[in-house]
Amino acid sequence: MTWTLLDSKHRIAVQAISVTAMLMAGYLVFMKWTGQITNLIGCGGDADCANVLGGRWSSWLLIPISGWCLVAYLVLFTTSTTAGRQRWSQCAIVFMGLLLATAAIWFMFLQIAVEQQLCPWCIVLHALGISAAGIIIHGLSKAPLHHRDRILPPAFAMTVLAMFALVTGQIWGPLPKTYQISEGSEATTFESPDTEAISTAAETQPCNPPEDFKQTDPKAGVVEPTTLPNSSADEPSLELPAHLDETSFTPRVLRYFGGELEYEVGDVPFLGKKDAEVFLVKYFDYTCHTCRDLHGALDQLLEKYPDRLGVVVIPCPLNRSCNSYMRPGAKDHQYACELATLGLKVWRADPEKFVEFHEAMFKHQGKVTPAKAEAFAETLVGKDKLNNVSLDLWVPETLQKAINVYGVLSRSNGRMPKLLISEKRVMHGLPQNLAELEGLVLPLP
Repeated sequence: MTWTLLDSKHRIAVQAISVTAMLMAGYLVFMKWTGQITNLIGCGGDADCANVLGGRWSSWLLIPISGWCLVAYLVLFTTSTTAGRQRWSQCAIVFMGLLLATAAIWFMFLQIAVEQQLCPWCIVLHALGISAAGIIIHGLSKAPLHHRDRILPPAFAMTVLAMFALVTGQIWGPLPKTYQISEGSEATTFESPDTEAISTAAETQPCNPPEDFKQTDPKAGVVEPTTLPNSSADEPSLELPAHLDETSFTPRVLRYFGGELEYEVGDVPFLGKKDAEVFLVKYFDYTCHTCRDLHGALDQLLEKYPDRLGVVVIPCPLNRSCNSYMRPGAKDHQYACELATLGLKVWRADPEKFVEFHEAMFKHQGKVTPAKAEAFAETLVGKDKLNNVSLDLWVPETLQKAINVYGVLSRSNGRMPKLLISEKRVMHGLPQNLAELEGLVLPLP
């Protein structure tokens, strides 16, 4: 009598799992190859899905993992049609089950321990793989011993070889590009801010903040911030800050997109020297983990090239309560609007204290509440100064201008952070390493 690995019920279950997984993997492949991973259903922008599917471990031999997943489930579906009546199909089914389960464990380890980000689409695919493996192993456990001895060793050996190829290929193989460059050749218009429409720019809705993403050291070459306090210290002063006196510095205007977008160095937050040879403009969110990563990398470049590089830093919150350009389904970033507003207020009140506030927001990312951030800001610039700046329309106007820029630049790519490298050149996302970033922002003369 011919032994069958999968009975009718289990064969249907494995095929149903395979079809479901193929549909999901096919969707991810399409979104990946069309550059739309920032628009995934249930994700978007600087969400974990976009960062995982567009990150360091998202491909093998430059082919998306979702593409390999599609192939694996297609093989499983095809071989399961025989229900495992022949030895070759039995070995193939057990091999695919073991491979899907071990690959799921590998990628879950990467998401939790290495990337510290979770993609819901990936988690469901991994769960489907483990479920299919469980059904297959259950069928194999009921096999006569001589059948198991003929099937399990070759299937296990093929699994070990396949996982070795997967892991070594991802570690030492060609790396996927984790960012996108857009040239902005099309006509670009940045609307002027409507001060009446942005009076509620600091309001937000509760949402879980993202976890830290530690690809580079954010503390390298930067000022160590003071511990966030729970109480404030008043420093009364209602005088106009000296940096707002236009005669106190020589204006330097940065122009982009044919003059449609302009920033005056000194009027907006910046890091480095005012007379640096090259200036970048970074749009970021204090609650965005890739923004924190780029922050650490740029700090290292600022330390390495103090006379050559400067960075204008403009907060752009990823929360629909103040950013109407956030796509439907995108995950709101908790406290993004309040922290962005506070950052601009600190700069406006006292630019010399901005760097300390800026560093603290990234160092304590995921642990900062608006109350703690405001108390910390008060210890830096004084409560009265902070309250006085709150009446200045410059803060909501600058915030809305950044949001408008985000809306325009996100037409080609919604990933954050965004870095204006030259007049029309924009980097969306984060390069693999510091050397790659340096080559992009400081090309050889």
